[in-house]
Amino acid sequence: PNEEIEDFLSAVEQLHPTLRRNIGGIQEVQGLSELAEAIVTDNVMAVSDASLGSRNRAAHAYIIESRCEKFKIIGVAPVDCDPDDLESTRAELWGQVAIHTVINVLVDMSNIRSGSVDIYGDNKDSLVLQKIRCDKLAYPRFFRPNMDLKMEIVHQRTKTPTKVQLNLAHIKGHQDRNANFSYDTATQSTKRNIDMDELSRMFLQTDQ
Repeated sequence: PNEEIEDFLSAVEQLHPTLRRNIGGIQEVQGLSELAEAIVTDNVMAVSDASLGSRNRAAHAYIIESRCEKFKIIGVAPVDCDPDDLESTRAELWGQVAIHTVINVLVDMSNIRSGSVDIYGDNKDSLVLQKIRCDKLAYPRFFRPNMDLKMEIVHQRTKTPTKVQLNLAHIKGHQDRNANFSYDTATQSTKRNIDMDELSRMFLQTDQ
């Protein structure tokens, strides 16, 4: 298992520096081969969340986890951008970039050719549900906010084998703020969304 994790971390190190930085600090890795097998059998979910802090700072956190909740990859990273561009959607998009990048690393190193991952987010825009063409250099939509990150997500999806299906779904954020909310009875995606919100906020409390 240690060699398996070393191979994974080595593959991450080979990524473009921007993607490598966005994957950030790997907080936990449990059962990579089992997680890969869970992708093949359509039993993996992923979710990210982001938090905005003081001093023009933000962070995102993400998890890719088997449906049995035993096998997982968890990471957290700072959000890089100019202060004028710092807002929640951009931070959430970076989290989705990380999820797609890590899925591709795991799929590639495990030679996965079919399967699926359910990907969740509480910001609809960050899921990039609408089709974006990256082959047009002059196009009005390119002047819309965060098009660079949306195009990167689309690019990452083109690198995922066609038979590995990425199922995108929106979930309601901050459900734990409701008086009648019960963490123990919440869905896996809701619980992990709350966990990643907490992890990203904790990261912002550390000195950068």
